[in-house]
Amino acid sequence: MSAQTRAVARAALFGLLSWVIPFVVSFGLFPLKKTNAALFSTLMYLVVLVIAGALLMAVFQICFPLLASRQSTISVES
Repeated sequence: MSAQTRAVARAALFGLLSWVIPFVVSFGLFPLKKTNAALFSTLMYLVVLVIAGALLMAVFQICFPLLASRQSTISVES
């Protein structure tokens, strides 16, 4: 398997996970929508944000390990 094929497969996997995980969680939270729609909406926003953040970290750790481990320094001159 070539590097380009692996990169495309990883991108497809992360894209699928970013859709499937919130979709599955929404099934568990759906009964809450009838009693408190605002809470359901807020929880779904939080689920999407947490999953997006976790997948973003995973992408940088798996696909771009040199960028993830690199320390950036900012110098402020006075």
